[in-house]
Amino acid sequence: MGAFALFLTWFIQERFVESCNTAINLWTEKPELCWYGSIVIFAVTVLVAAAIGRPFISSGVLFAIALLLTYANGEKLHLRGEPVLVDDMLMAGEADGLLNLVDINHFLQIATAAALAIVLGIVLNHLARKIWPYRKDHNYLRRHFVALRLIIATMAICGIAMMLQPFVHKGNHEDDIINIFGNDLEFISFHQVINYEQNGFLVSFMYGLAKMQVDEPDDYNEQTIAQIAEKYKKEKADDKERKSLSEIADNVIIILNESGYDPEILKEVFQHEGGDMVPNLREITKNYPSGYMYSPEYGGGTANIEFEVFTGLSNYWASTVPYVSLIPRMSSVPSVASFGSSLGFKTRAIHSYASGLYNRSTALHKQGFDEFIAVDKMTTKKHNSVSQFVNDWSAYYETLNKLREDEEPQTIALITMQHHGAYDSAHYPNMHYLPGDENYVTGQYYESLHDSDKALGEFIDALDMLDEKTVVLWFGDHAGGVFGGLPDKEKQVHDYMHMTPYFVYANFDLENAELDLPTTSPNCLINTMYNVLNVEKPTFDYLLDAVCKDNPILATAYFSDFGPEETESYHDYELVNYDMLSGKQYWLKHTH
Repeated sequence: MGAFALFLTWFIQERFVESCNTAINLWTEKPELCWYGSIVIFAVTVLVAAAIGRPFISSGVLFAIALLLTYANGEKLHLRGEPVLVDDMLMAGEADGLLNLVDINHFLQIATAAALAIVLGIVLNHLARKIWPYRKDHNYLRRHFVALRLIIATMAICGIAMMLQPFVHKGNHEDDIINIFGNDLEFISFHQVINYEQNGFLVSFMYGLAKMQVDEPDDYNEQTIAQIAEKYKKEKADDKERKSLSEIADNVIIILNESGYDPEILKEVFQHEGGDMVPNLREITKNYPSGYMYSPEYGGGTANIEFEVFTGLSNYWASTVPYVSLIPRMSSVPSVASFGSSLGFKTRAIHSYASGLYNRSTALHKQGFDEFIAVDKMTTKKHNSVSQFVNDWSAYYETLNKLREDEEPQTIALITMQHHGAYDSAHYPNMHYLPGDENYVTGQYYESLHDSDKALGEFIDALDMLDEKTVVLWFGDHAGGVFGGLPDKEKQVHDYMHMTPYFVYANFDLENAELDLPTTSPNCLINTMYNVLNVEKPTFDYLLDAVCKDNPILATAYFSDFGPEETESYHDYELVNYDMLSGKQYWLKHTH
């Protein structure tokens, strides 16, 4: 079993970094990390063998799991440029929805190989029983077989707990881990691919578990939160020139455009032909307040961006999937929906995909959305070419229908799906921007962006004709994962890959609004919209005024050899984030 554990450690490491040389270098340069991983896997192997009672079968099961895990890692690397992380395990219950996003033939091949590994284990176990049958003098062991398995399993569990203890207890995890493995261990939180290459899959994976625990700030208590609340309540009281949102607009629409991006920002690195693929977006951003959002994600992670935009909170300290791991434990969370509801707006969320993915039905309800219209409830579901995803035209059409059907003021959040990965799922017959097979996937993504841009232009034209005063905050959540591996790119290009367009449109005059909006991270977008409209806003947004001025970009992907400026507002924001997501929500008590 020891030899099998070594083999499994090597297999997973080599598949996780997708490089035999990188895996060899890790074994030669940092053998203590590899032996650590092998010991943990050995303990897991012993535990599974004790639970099943058949070593060959347990080895087959473990190898099958390794096959599926490394397959998932390869798919995620391809689509998003990052490996499988601990928070991905939280989404295991949504596997049926995720399977629709991958190449089903490739998945079936891996699943078949995994099944064959288990069958081989069963066959080997049967042959072993034939070669080494039980003899009568083994009756003692047979009578006490269950007890021995329980003892072995308990010892394995204790061993695993001891090995993983530095990663799961409260405190400074990085210092504790470095004390064990030495100073050559360096965690790079902003780039998990490099983490896995330099520190091994198991140590890096478990480091992600440590990061999921939001450590309580030293000065967190009700008095501190109350003082912060009083500070920003005073700023709100002093800001007397704003009007109520209900006086300014009849409808507020927030549009998360899935993989919405403007490739022109990368034109010097990733060139294309065929002219401007997003002319309508270009025209809108020339005439309305607009800027770039620095997305913490690349190629995926939509729900994390959605969470930050809708709530104004940040995932910077939690580094998890709040929709799955944090919000379900909360009774409610303030958001753009709950604010709209407090002003008498009807609140709806529309998503042109399944409601269960990312636990949206629960997360959106707890944010205060009265109604959630997922793809099964949409009235129009058109697809481009052979794409499995409902196109953006249908999503915009659904939104317009709700505006026309309901005379009440509305806050609508629209989450589109058209150019979600796999980016070549539509198989557009004509490719205008990157013809040929060499860049087929990227070219297909560009076609989808262009087609979506046409739908956006039609949507804005329809809003121009609408009698009700309507505001739109539109943004792309992240770039499509088609621009090559991030580790090879210099920081400027890396940053461009994370910058997506956003704009604030209104079908009425936006008095004195500046056209050039700051480059900022998603937690600042809703507050930016409130400031463009010059409307009254929650106390929390006065804290965001200070935070977004001092640290306009708060994303681990942005930081390399530097970190955020730890100003007073930064610390206030950290405390309030902890209080809202993991603490006792003193903020709500002292601001309502």
